[in-house]
Amino acid sequence: MTDRNDDEAVEEARQVGDAIDDIGVERLSERIVEVYRESLDSLENNSADGPVAGDSDCDD
Repeated sequence: MTDRNDDEAVEEARQVGDAIDDIGVERLSERIVEVYRESLDSLENNSADGPVAGDSDCDD
């Protein structure tokens, strides 16, 4: 017998899959990149130590 939590996880995975189908993989990828860049910008703006390590603008 399947655990109720397993059933819920399967249903959530199906919903995520349906959402990806609805938005399209290409648009989803674009949005992930947008959020990543926004996060980097936010970290840079809030950092008292300078640029974020690994940022392409960093001259390390």
